[in-house]
Amino acid sequence: MPDIPEGSVELAPASLISSQAVSAAARAAGGVAFLRLSLWSADSGAGAGAGAGAATLATGTFWQPVEQDVVNWSQCNFYRCNLTSAADLTALLAMPAMGAGVVTAEASFHGPAEPTDWYPLPPSHVLPLTAVTVRVSNTAKSAVAFQTRLRLMAADGWTELLTLWEDNFFSLLPGESREVRAMVARLETDPEPAVEVQTWNAQLAA
Repeated sequence: MPDIPEGSVELAPASLISSQAVSAAARAAGGVAFLRLSLWSADSGAGAGAGAGAATLATGTFWQPVEQDVVNWSQCNFYRCNLTSAADLTALLAMPAMGAGVVTAEASFHGPAEPTDWYPLPPSHVLPLTAVTVRVSNTAKSAVAFQTRLRLMAADGWTELLTLWEDNFFSLLPGESREVRAMVARLETDPEPAVEVQTWNAQLAA
């Protein structure tokens, strides 16, 4: 896959960007385009960007097909709307495969979980919750880690532990790293869980 062309645009509050414009960018990029939306704090200064020390409130990355769904609005009823044509998702099969070990993840455990800004704890739990921070990195030079999924596994290697994730099933650009917070249900006497990372395009290598 060639180097990913990048571009940015600042949107005023309550402004819109059309899916048609993004699809046009996908066609210009050769059929695969990723849209990265970042929300910065208002006091960070116009155009400051995350690299200039701005506080990033939220970030999302979305894959955009060349052709979007076309809805036949005249055939809509209370339950559903029919499509005149469906979005073209075949470009996903042409994504570079992610080999083993390209996306790495390392977990740090911090003891009993406390209420946070992203998840207020309910009054009681069957098992105590342990706070976890997972640092996940895409070490590839040109491939996007699409739909990156994190799981915390028990010591037996096949039991997935009940985990509340701050975020999951996200995309990582080449060379990008991020930290994801979580709360996992486990006893303090249990062996430390192992973190498992999967990406959608890892299966393309099979």
